[in-house]
Amino acid sequence: MDFFLRMDQSQMKSKPTCIEDLPEELISTVVSNLKVRDVVRASLTCKQWLHLPALLSEITLDDSALGDDDDRVPRQPCREADQLFVNKVNKFLKLYQKLQLATGRRTPLLSFTVRRHLERFYSADIDSWVDFALTNRVKVLDVDVYGYMGVHMYVFPGDLLDKTASGIVLEKLSLSCDFERSLRTRLISLKELAFQGANLKEYDISNILASCPNLLNFSLTMCWLPETLIVRGKSLAHLRVKWCYCLKQIQLLDSSALTHFIYIGIHVSLIQFHGALKLTDVTFCIQCEDTDEYISQELHRHFPVMKSLLLFKLTQTHLNAESRIDFLPGTYQRLQTLKLCCHHESTLSLLSVLKMLRACPVPPAALEYSAKDDDVELPIQAFHDHLNSVQVSGFNGNEGHVKLVTLLIQAAAVLDQIIGEFLV
Repeated sequence: MDFFLRMDQSQMKSKPTCIEDLPEELISTVVSNLKVRDVVRASLTCKQWLHLPALLSEITLDDSALGDDDDRVPRQPCREADQLFVNKVNKFLKLYQKLQLATGRRTPLLSFTVRRHLERFYSADIDSWVDFALTNRVKVLDVDVYGYMGVHMYVFPGDLLDKTASGIVLEKLSLSCDFERSLRTRLISLKELAFQGANLKEYDISNILASCPNLLNFSLTMCWLPETLIVRGKSLAHLRVKWCYCLKQIQLLDSSALTHFIYIGIHVSLIQFHGALKLTDVTFCIQCEDTDEYISQELHRHFPVMKSLLLFKLTQTHLNAESRIDFLPGTYQRLQTLKLCCHHESTLSLLSVLKMLRACPVPPAALEYSAKDDDVELPIQAFHDHLNSVQVSGFNGNEGHVKLVTLLIQAAAVLDQIIGEFLV
């Protein structure tokens, strides 16, 4: 307390007393957490803040960021509303660039997001926004204008990436639009790439992956793909394919770094994993009556080091007594997490769960159990010594079955987590 009493008036005056006296780095951090419209309004409250918009390091342009107080609910796509949105974006970006030139400040742009359904009619405007972001060396670019189909869909200008390639530091690119133009340069910095709604030919995918040699995450959602999706990428670690059209086969070639694979969609006739022998986390949600055959033929054959297996929307034949699957004990040598989620119109029997558990890693000292499920004798050899998490949804059985399968799981290993959603 004496310290504050001894402070003279000159020392007191040197201390910040107003928010505008705070260091610019701190103000920039605060400003980047505000919406664009709020930053513009704040810049008009005092002369010292006129440059605030130029301090934004994260820019998100959507209806809530640009609209008035009564525009909180996103508007449906229509030409009048779209034009108003485009005008507001253009006006703000002109202000941003003007303030940069006037003040000499050039804040590094960490992220730039555009989120509104816009058709190809506004391609010139959207192209200029993308060019603005790339010119300002953005690290995360998200162009979400998906909403119009076919000839009306906006096409991302791949040639802009070529044009600004020498100064690109882009690390993450998310595109909810079309992408038809090939790349002619290598995007060394790009680590994550996601497409939604794009129409990609075989050459497009090959060209994109070859142009991004350090890509770690690749995601395809609701895209039109060639019948055979060929993925090559020595650095690629995560691959997600969700609800894509026309796809019949997936080939993972030269994917030695791939550890996580997610496939959600209709049945594909063939998935080749010969080039992805390090896969540890696998998720399948396949809507097909023959999924049980596919699982038995592919999973244990191609995933010798798999640690996590998630199977969703299994139909009533999958893994149940009439299933053709015959998992041998110890099929999954290193499995640690097992999650089975049954289709809402089906259930899993006790036999289903035990057959999957039988395929998990076998400890040296094999335990012997026998149980019955609908008069089917279950020879239970020891289940696992690595498994630490089991989750079953849609289990069908009485209280005795529930207790039995729980005891069998616990007897085979010490689990960190057991989750059961039982239908008794």
